[in-house]
Amino acid sequence: MSSSAAKAHSLGSYQVIRKLGSGGMAEVFLATQSMAADVERRVVIKAILPHLADDEHFVEMFMREAQVAALLSHPNIVHIHDVSVIEARPCIIMEFLRGRDLWHLLRRTATLGERIDPTAAAAIVAQAASGLDYAHRKRDEKARPLRLVHRDVSPHNLFVTREGHVRVLDFGVAKSSYQQQRTQSGVLKGKLPYMAPEQARSGGVDGRADQFSLGVVLWECLTADRLFARDDPFQTMNALFELEVDPPSARVSGIPAELDRIC
Repeated sequence: MSSSAAKAHSLGSYQVIRKLGSGGMAEVFLATQSMAADVERRVVIKAILPHLADDEHFVEMFMREAQVAALLSHPNIVHIHDVSVIEARPCIIMEFLRGRDLWHLLRRTATLGERIDPTAAAAIVAQAASGLDYAHRKRDEKARPLRLVHRDVSPHNLFVTREGHVRVLDFGVAKSSYQQQRTQSGVLKGKLPYMAPEQARSGGVDGRADQFSLGVVLWECLTADRLFARDDPFQTMNALFELEVDPPSARVSGIPAELDRIC
């Protein structure tokens, strides 16, 4: 176990089992929460990195993510149990899910020379679309629209449980009416191969940008190929702006016409 994981082992009432990963702002742990009557449950803890815990700007961004995520309650969005500051580190405590993210599933099927069945692909994307539609329509306690946009819809952030349920993960780069515009000029939020062109141009976005990204996900599920991704970011950007996209049925036989039209 890493030194940071060892320190996290004593986070309040949570006992860390192992570190699941880390990013530019936070690290994620699988942990056990001890509750009354000797009841325990598995949870996932997203904790701001120790060296950023004293940085006001990063703490503000992290807590803004927590504020947005805590407002969302939908079967197709990962559930937030709690938001807390433990040992001076802001933490988001989320439900533990058994399964794999869609990126892993796509890579696994590609390794086996297979594709996700079109019906399964449609079901995955439909569930994700339901969660995103809820987020796009969400209002606060005073009935004011949040105007929430995820901005990072990709196979990495769509989780498929063992039971076949889909959860949208990580509203960490989400844009909402609560957010102050502090993004630096020219800094893109999200994964370029899945961005809507207006997002890649750093323009204003709404829920349609998430729909575009989800359409790219569906196309890649159906074809077992990458759509806009290239070896070089500039080539990816050019493809995003200029590529004439073939319908999935032009690449793979047996794709229903309805899915061609959706893509």
